[in-house]
Order: sequence, then structure tokens, then C-alpha cells
Amino acid sequence: MKLLKITNPNWLKLIAPRINDYAKYLRKLHIKYENLLSAFEVSIQNAHLQNTLEYDLAEFWVVLYEDKPTAFAHWYRKSLPHIGKVQMDAIYSWSKSSNAVSMLIDQFIEFGKQHRSTIYEADCLDEKLYRLFRKYANEKGIDWQNTGLIHCIGLNKGVKK
Repeated sequence: MKLLKITNPNWLKLIAPRINDYAKYLRKLHIKYENLLSAFEVSIQNAHLQNTLEYDLAEFWVVLYEDKPTAFAHWYRKSLPHIGKVQMDAIYSWSKSSNAVSMLIDQFIEFGKQHRSTIYEADCLDEKLYRLFRKYANEKGIDWQNTGLIHCIGLNKGVKK
């Protein structure tokens, strides 16, 4: 397995079906595939324009196994009022090996170090992913804790879907 930092937004077309699979998990958040794909494309396209010193403010990474994508993740440095924080807002693996997740966490931790971050945040799709994330992060020296915060969505009853 090897890691690949994506710096060309057109490359995402190679994993578009997997991004679509991931977007299905985000339906409760009312995030559509097209919007998610566009957000990743813009992040990749503009990351180098917003760099601080030599480090990009956002990164998109893919894990390859035998030259085929098996997992991806996206993260960024948070802006004010967050100080010293980086956020992984997407991680998705379709590999049976959990090594892909571990490799992405390694890279995320490195990203945090580059930005002098002391706090790492992540969005996990479910309890299973959170436990896996916590296991690997703890092994790598990051004490991962569930904050107990609840993410809620309010829908205007008068608006048609």
C-alpha cells in the first residue's frame, strides 16, 4: 500500500463512484454527491493558493493498493475562532484491510504537526469508524476522545425537499 497526495482535481474522476458511495452516508446531513465532489475539487484546486509558508491549508489523500485506490481522506487547518486545530472532515475506505485507515491517520497527524496543531478533530460516520480511528490515533500518540457533542439538523417544515 502507498499514499498519494492528490494535487490535480481532475484525478477525482477516478474515484468518483467511491465518493458517491461515501456521500450516501451523508444523506442525513443533506450533503449531495455533486456538492461533495465539487467541494473536494475546489479544495484540491485552491489548497496551494492558500498555503502558509510551504504547507497547504487543506489536503486530499488516497491510499493505493496494487495501484488501485482503496481509501481516501480530506482534512484542513481550521480557521478562527479555532486555534491550533486541524480537522479531518472525510475518511472512507472500501478495503478490507484497516491498514489504509492507519496510513491516512499517520498523514493527518503529520499535517497537524506541519501546522503546529495541538488539537485534532474528525468527523466519523459511525461508532465503528470512531473506535477504529481512536485505536490507531491512540497508538500514534493522539489521545482521541468522544466529546459527547451531538450534531443536529433542523429542517424547515414549510420547504419541500
